[in-house]
Amino acid sequence: MYTQNPPSPYVPCPRCGNPYPQPVGYTLWGGFIGPKLLKHVKCHQCGYTFNGKTGQSNDKAILLYLTVPVVVLVLLLMACLICSAMSSASTSFIPLLF
Repeated sequence: MYTQNPPSPYVPCPRCGNPYPQPVGYTLWGGFIGPKLLKHVKCHQCGYTFNGKTGQSNDKAILLYLTVPVVVLVLLLMACLICSAMSSASTSFIPLLF
């Protein structure tokens, strides 16, 4: 007797229609956390990776996932450098006033 596979919690592959894409466990861009946050799945028939909830590409979300932390880190570094420069500049002017 033929039994059907249970329905997948993910949308079918938008390229080939495979109804059983598999979740991606690890990627270079997101480690173990990124694919889980973005519901990243891979079709094992055609190799296409996409968002398993919407069926759309995760390219824009991956770009944001990588860019936002870098921008925040650069802004924090700039703030630290500015504070450091201001504190060293203010202490160097004190002896000149006396």
